[in-house]
Amino acid sequence: MVCIDFRNNDALAIEAHEGMVLGFDGKQVIHPSQIGHVNKYFSPDPQKVKDAVEIVGIYEKMAAINQGAFDYKGRVIDLPSNLES
Repeated sequence: MVCIDFRNNDALAIEAHEGMVLGFDGKQVIHPSQIGHVNKYFSPDPQKVKDAVEIVGIYEKMAAINQGAFDYKGRVIDLPSNLES
């Protein structure tokens, strides 16, 4: 749902935070001024993005030598692995 009170950034922040806590991965906006506030709650953590880029790079190197599983910061990474944990 959109926050129709598009000038009320406090209400928008509350709605966006509640949506994030409930597991949603985005929120619709009706005014450009809302984009930054919504992105604050739904943008990925920079460290998780960095980790994901590193994991993909290592995976590609391992796949080139036919090795599927590898250790990344103490975690086993393999195709059936859950990369979120």
